[in-house]
Amino acid sequence: MPFTTYFQDYTFIDYLSNAIDILLVWYVIYKLLMVIRGTKAVQLLKGIFVIVIIRTIAGFAGLDTLSWIMQQALTWGFLAVIIIFQPEVRRALEQLGRGRIFSRSARKCAVRWSSWDAGVFSPAVRYRKMRNSVRLLMRL
Repeated sequence: MPFTTYFQDYTFIDYLSNAIDILLVWYVIYKLLMVIRGTKAVQLLKGIFVIVIIRTIAGFAGLDTLSWIMQQALTWGFLAVIIIFQPEVRRALEQLGRGRIFSRSARKCAVRWSSWDAGVFSPAVRYRKMRNSVRLLMRL
């Protein structure tokens, strides 16, 4: 069956609805990534990504035991994440209830600009920026 036949019965409203849906999901994922940036959750997401990749490769390669183990890690890992990060989950749910779930990223941006302004005038901030730049170069 050709690819174009899947979209044959779509109207303009269907296309518009799908585009809005994709944009909203993209925005929520982007904001969540901005909120967790610089926290322990980033390493957690990297680990989950590695497990998903291993499970996918094991499934394609026919490695049933490894695929089953990775599936169990994903299934029970969700419960473990909730238990391990219970304080953070509680705090996020409280912020969601108050309507401030995405306020952390806005505060970070404001702090970044104010520290940049201070960097223009303050030698101490300039020294700190230079030291962080050297530390970054040493990592490369």
